[in-house]
Amino acid sequence: PHARLPLPVLTMSTSRASRLTGTVDVTADMGGRSPCLSPRSRQRLRLPKSSALWSHGVTVTWTCYRMLCFQLCAAEAADAVRDGDCLSETERHFADALLPHSGAQVVARPGEDFAVAFDISERLLLACRGEGHAAWRFGHNMLCAAAACDSEELVRRISLPLYLGTVGVELPEEVLEGMLVQRLGHWAEMGADFAVAGFESGGTTSLVARLRQVPDVYMMPFELSDWGGSREQAPECGAPFEGPPSYWPSFMSYAFWPEQLTVDRFFEQASLCASGKLVGVWDSRYAAHPLAVRKLQALLRGRPQGRVLLSFRDPVKYVVSAFNRMSPDRPGGQSFSAVVEGAEVSGDPYELQLWKGNYSLLVEGVLSAIGQDRVLLQSFESLLARPAEAFSRILAFLGSRHRFDGDAQDFPHENRGLQISAFRVDPCSGNFARELRRLVGRFRPEYRRLERLLQRLGVAVPRGVAERRPLWTTCEPS
Repeated sequence: PHARLPLPVLTMSTSRASRLTGTVDVTADMGGRSPCLSPRSRQRLRLPKSSALWSHGVTVTWTCYRMLCFQLCAAEAADAVRDGDCLSETERHFADALLPHSGAQVVARPGEDFAVAFDISERLLLACRGEGHAAWRFGHNMLCAAAACDSEELVRRISLPLYLGTVGVELPEEVLEGMLVQRLGHWAEMGADFAVAGFESGGTTSLVARLRQVPDVYMMPFELSDWGGSREQAPECGAPFEGPPSYWPSFMSYAFWPEQLTVDRFFEQASLCASGKLVGVWDSRYAAHPLAVRKLQALLRGRPQGRVLLSFRDPVKYVVSAFNRMSPDRPGGQSFSAVVEGAEVSGDPYELQLWKGNYSLLVEGVLSAIGQDRVLLQSFESLLARPAEAFSRILAFLGSRHRFDGDAQDFPHENRGLQISAFRVDPCSGNFARELRRLVGRFRPEYRRLERLLQRLGVAVPRGVAERRPLWTTCEPS
């Protein structure tokens, strides 16, 4: 009697992951004979324990075969309902909400001014979500998808093709299948309280190393940045600190917005490990890059208590320290004389760049985006010289209930650099005296600007800034 049933030809495949989870990918070819299944149906189904999974295939009993057919029918029926809901809601809201809130740019183009594009992108993202829909990324653009379509499968199969067809864009199926599609979140949803945003070689590693020891402060670890699409396991809340603190580089990509999964992971980690604590993120490069500063502004959106902390050092010391850490076979790290003269420049904006020593100009950009009362500028030299006074001021600024009760020996100075005998540029040796004088002259206008800025902000002016020269007190350009 079974021979009279319209039996589908089931093609089953497994992977290591599917064997561990007890699932199998099943493709059913009905040849158009079934009123239930489409001619070609693909589902991921759970196999019963009685079935045997081989490393390169599946052996299925007749009972299991019928069960798989039933599951395929049920799954396809459920898909039909979901497809219908998605299509219906898309048609209902397409003209008034979905189409007007789609198409915005979500990735900065290198070399182009992103400011207007970012503002438009944020406005459309918030408007789409404000009307109960979901913002998705496809390629470099945004798609506002109906709430009933809020899954990658439905966005790929229904929402995106409908939108592209409406705007007159035809893409081959293989291009659509390979396109990056992900649900977008907003930085503000992470609930971060502050950011240590700069500057490079400005003592931020030392500052964050001390901050993460404060009882009511939690620095979000690198694993929760999902950098490069990674999904690294978050460290346990009480895990001991090993080595210097890690960056949280999420702001350093060209993408305007984080993936919603990254937002959820961040928020979950904060809820698990930072109850009653201030949550901070850190990357010493934020303040030097306008797109990262704009993301900082979005991170603290709607949080008047949000704070940004900037630590700086003498600009000449920054150049020497950054050069000593660069590989000698990379542009920008080969000839100190050429770097000082501007004849050798790294092509990577995240590496040594002379313009990054113009702290006052970069700080003005942060103040404009965040607000003067929410930004603290701290000299690293002053922090090392008077740690109790400076660090207590930092904690009060952040809103911590803790107060620094140690002495200078308790304040770590991380990343002191190579042993002095290995420095390529040693200010104590006199070998680069001409180049160092040239650097001092180049940064003399910055010394003046920085002094005026510090006075305006009510911050003590370090002696080196007042004297317009670096103070090599220990002869360690670290």
